[in-house]
Amino acid sequence: APVLNIFRGLDPGDISPDLVGLTVLNGTDEDGLANDASGAFAAVGFDLREPGNVPVEERPERTVVRHAPDEEDYGLRVVRHITGGAELEEDPALEEHEVEVLLSHDAVSVKIAGKR
Repeated sequence: APVLNIFRGLDPGDISPDLVGLTVLNGTDEDGLANDASGAFAAVGFDLREPGNVPVEERPERTVVRHAPDEEDYGLRVVRHITGGAELEEDPALEEHEVEVLLSHDAVSVKIAGKR
């Protein structure tokens, strides 16, 4: 990936979206939010998993991006596309290069401009 980043015009240490296994979960009452956000993240180039819903009792007050242990850079790669921002959390249950987004009402949109 670092060598390919040079040809993409990226910093060699930057994480390309296609290296991030991303699951988007809807933490609101708004139908289709996870599907819509997944489509936007797919347009950026992320490796999308099946979207889903956060159980009502676990819905976050603010949008949360969870990343695997010692992979904060993968979470940050996702956060930079959420216009409302997000809290970043480490989740030991996630596999390497996996990230979850728990959407709340503060997630305004997903930026697809400047994809890489």
